[in-house]
Amino acid sequence: ETTATSETPEQTVETPATSEMSETPEQSVATLETTEQSVETTATSETSEQSVETTATSETSEQEEKEDDITWLQCAFSLLAFACFCVGVWQIAKFGIDFYTLREPFEYRIARGVATITAYKGERSRVGVPAEIKGKPVVAIGDGAFRGCGLITEITLPDGLERIESGAFSDCGRLRKLMLPESVQIVGEGAFRSCDSLTVITLPDGLQTIGDGAFGGCDSLTAITLPDGLQTIGKGAFEFCGSLREITLPDGLQTIDKRAFAFCDSLKEISLPTGLQIIGNRAFYDCDSLTSISLPDGVQTIGKRGGYCYLLEEIPLPTELQIIGGAAFYDCDSLTDVEIPASVKEIGRHFFPRNADLVIRGDAGSYAEEYARENDIRFEVRNASAAATNATP
Repeated sequence: ETTATSETPEQTVETPATSEMSETPEQSVATLETTEQSVETTATSETSEQSVETTATSETSEQEEKEDDITWLQCAFSLLAFACFCVGVWQIAKFGIDFYTLREPFEYRIARGVATITAYKGERSRVGVPAEIKGKPVVAIGDGAFRGCGLITEITLPDGLERIESGAFSDCGRLRKLMLPESVQIVGEGAFRSCDSLTVITLPDGLQTIGDGAFGGCDSLTAITLPDGLQTIGKGAFEFCGSLREITLPDGLQTIDKRAFAFCDSLKEISLPTGLQIIGNRAFYDCDSLTSISLPDGVQTIGKRGGYCYLLEEIPLPTELQIIGGAAFYDCDSLTDVEIPASVKEIGRHFFPRNADLVIRGDAGSYAEEYARENDIRFEVRNASAAATNATP
């Protein structure tokens, strides 16, 4: 019994195994179907994952392509913006277009198919005047257009410009240099008056007239060459140019008007050109450094009061001279010897300084001899072969 009792647990234990082995056919089929469904589910899951991965890869590729397109567009826009910026800077430098407000800083007038600049409203130091406005050529800088523009140091004027009118650039105190285009024919009255810093100016060959006071008071101007086409230098055109030391005048010049070079304290010598006919009153008044002046044969008239040339020691007068104005060489204290040609028919009062050493030379019986006698000035016949020298006390 004891042995039987001890086998009972084993039998009890084996019971489940026996139970497992005794499954029905229906249960086996169900188990198989379940297993197949599980396999199908796993396959479907793997296919879905592959599909998701494929979709994600496709989306990534499309996004990268879009990013590449955006990058190229950004580069293109950047290059375009840079090009526009460069063009804008060029426009500012050359044509004076206001880059920030996108409007022209000029006021203008259009009439008869051409434009005239009438005012400048900008605040730049370097200014370029446009050659055209609304398709019309700019032919003139109008009266006072840039007057008192104290910030301008340099200005560029366009080809085709014909006139610079009265006071156009007067009182531009910082303007240092200027080149006028070849098309300019007239510089008007006071056009550059009191441009205190102007040191260099280039004038075109086609220039015909320099108006009254055009460069008066340009105290920093040291030298100037006037072009071949110039015919008239107006009244006071260069007066009070205290630093002016050198002037080159063209052969075609006909008239130097009143006070043209008055108070040019630094001017030491000047040669006047062939073809000059008229020297106006006080043309070289108070040029107290002037030591030599050469007059061409064509001059017929010397105006009044050209004096205060304290250092002037000699002055050869032209053979065609007819009229010498009153006090023409007054206070030229260093002048001791003057030869007057026979062509002179009129000499004004106080033509010469009262210098005890002054001698007038001329032809016997000439107007010069008569003038010397009337004014108690020593006279000598200029003919070297004359038998004697006539002196009138």
